[in-house]
Amino acid sequence: MASFYRNLLDQTSLAKAAAIEASRSALSSKKTEKRARSSSASDNSDEDDNKHLKTDKDLANQARATGKMVVLNDDEQIVDKRQLLSPGLNVTKKQIISSKSSHSTDSRTNYYNKKASEDKYSSKNHDEMKRRERQSRELEQQILETQQKKEAEEKAREEQILKQFVARKNDEQAISDAKARYLARKKKAQI
Repeated sequence: MASFYRNLLDQTSLAKAAAIEASRSALSSKKTEKRARSSSASDNSDEDDNKHLKTDKDLANQARATGKMVVLNDDEQIVDKRQLLSPGLNVTKKQIISSKSSHSTDSRTNYYNKKASEDKYSSKNHDEMKRRERQSRELEQQILETQQKKEAEEKAREEQILKQFVARKNDEQAISDAKARYLARKKKAQI
C-alpha cells in the first residue's frame, strides 16, 4: 500500500513539474517576442523624438525661410521667441508656477476674494432670511386662526344641538299635549 501512494505522489509531482516548466518556457518566449517588438519600436520612437526635438537654430532657419527676421544669441538660442509667432491668434498653454510662496499668496487672495464676495451678497442673504421668517410667522398665524375658527364653529354647533335636544325634552306645552292625547286614547278604549 505504501508503494502505491509513493508512486501516486511521484506521478503528481512529475505532472506539476512538467506544467511549471511549460509555463516558464511560454513566458520566456513571450518576453523575447516583446523585447524584439519593443526594440524595433524604440528605434522608430527615437527617430520620431529627433524629429520633434528641433533646436533653436533649426527653428530660426525655418523662420528665415518663411521670411521672418529671427535673432540668435552667442549660444545659438532664439533671443525673442515672439518673432517666431505668426500674425493673428497664437494660443499657447499657460505656464504653471509651482512654488510654495506663490501658492500660499494665491490661497490667501482667494480666501479674501471669497470673503469679500460673501460680504457683498450677505445683505441679500440677510434680507431674504428676514423675508422667509416673516412669511413663516404669517403662515403660522394663519394656521392658528383657522384652527381657532374651526374650534369655535364646532363648539357653537354642539351647543345648538344640545339646546335643541333639551328644548324638545323640557317643553311643557309638548308634555301637556302628549298627556291630553294619552287620556283621549284611554277614553276611546273604555267606550
